[in-house]
Amino acid sequence: MITNNRHATPVTPAICAAILELVGENVTSLSIFRAPREHPLFDGYKAMLVEEIRTYITQQDLAQIELLAASSEDGNIIGFLLFGLVDTGVLECNIYYTAVQKQSRRRGIMSQMMQEVLKIPPLDCPAISRWFRFTSDTVSDLSPQGKRRLSCSLESPRG
Repeated sequence: MITNNRHATPVTPAICAAILELVGENVTSLSIFRAPREHPLFDGYKAMLVEEIRTYITQQDLAQIELLAASSEDGNIIGFLLFGLVDTGVLECNIYYTAVQKQSRRRGIMSQMMQEVLKIPPLDCPAISRWFRFTSDTVSDLSPQGKRRLSCSLESPRG
């Protein structure tokens, strides 16, 4: 059974370490540069990404940034979703980074985390959950190199 826990920032050192380990394991998919491990600048891209996410989850003055962590039965963090709730007259939810441990993928963990975010008031509006569906089958190959994209499907109401 997977447990999702929502954390305000700054997170505890133990949670920070677990998240940064996941980030390090998923550099190619999380980084804007998409550098493969063989790339000569891979270590630099990894260091920049780890430091960026460390900044997000350890700063005292980023109250709008939150972390949703998915944990396995044994308590190990196997996925995360870093998001921000921004109130500009209308509450917006920005998703900054998200990853699931490679051996735990294709089990609906990301879908569960996305559904958990949709339960946050006022995002828990029935119209939103009716229109947006996050499912593991929305992950699709984009290229022969195996780059992937997670998307949500927009469905029109029936009736």
